[in-house]
Amino acid sequence: MGLYKFKVHDLVHDLALSVAAGEFSIVDFGTKNIAGTSRLLSFSDNSPDFSMFLNNFNNRVRTIVHPIKKGISYPIKPVPIVEEFILRFNYLRALDFSNSYFEVLPTSIGTLKHLRYLSLSGNKIISKLSDTVCQLHNLQALKLLGCSKLEGLPKDITNMVNLRGGRVPRQPSEIDYIFVTLLTALEALAINDCEELCLTRGEDNQDLKMSLQKLEIFHLPKLEVLPLWLQGSANTLQMLVIMDCRNFKALPEWLPSPNSLQTLHIVGCHKLSSLPIGMDCLAAVGELCVQDCLELSRKCKQEDWLKIAHIPKVRLG
Repeated sequence: MGLYKFKVHDLVHDLALSVAAGEFSIVDFGTKNIAGTSRLLSFSDNSPDFSMFLNNFNNRVRTIVHPIKKGISYPIKPVPIVEEFILRFNYLRALDFSNSYFEVLPTSIGTLKHLRYLSLSGNKIISKLSDTVCQLHNLQALKLLGCSKLEGLPKDITNMVNLRGGRVPRQPSEIDYIFVTLLTALEALAINDCEELCLTRGEDNQDLKMSLQKLEIFHLPKLEVLPLWLQGSANTLQMLVIMDCRNFKALPEWLPSPNSLQTLHIVGCHKLSSLPIGMDCLAAVGELCVQDCLELSRKCKQEDWLKIAHIPKVRLG
């Protein structure tokens, strides 16, 4: 999970644009000629009346990126804009409304049976997801980070059996149950800025078989220990990042047992003072980062050094 940006040579950039010319279109006020064969449509913040452009496209469109922001003058209201895309393009694979500004996701979203990716991240006014979103059985990524007004997730979200990645917003503590009932196929999970979340509910599901590979936990002030249900990913977990969890005090004893863990980052966990016994058995770990954890950093440099001496890349600060 994470965002990567790469800079390429101008010639490579021009070549990429040339190759993508018939597949990719950006719509803004300066747009005149658009390839009707485009499979990806990106609308700028200053897009004109998009309806006159959509008539140029057929059902080959697979991806739409359209920020609908506060303060922009639109020919029609945001919800009809969203619905227009949904009803017109039945074979969409990706729909990105990141940083948008609308309160309701239309019920018609459930008709996009081929949708794999849906992002509403950064929408600070949306309060509820339509229950029909649970009909997206092929959805693999659902991103809701920054949806601070979202009151909860649909009750049938466990039907979304193909989800592989998710970003979860600040939520009531009831969302603890989501992680133990939802998606044993989940491979990547980031939990950010959840003031009330402690992840300890649903501990009766500690035998849950999961296939989580990457787990990132940022700013969970009530988190003290990792939940027992996470042990279900003991043999698949490759990356674990715990950052700015000021009350986190202990890594689980099972952590050194899997051979899959490759990256471990612990940052800003002031109450964590030691690594579990058996860290020296983690043969696959290639990177360990411990920062802003005063006592843990001290121990890693001194009495616990033998636990981590075999790790090729160690950063202690």
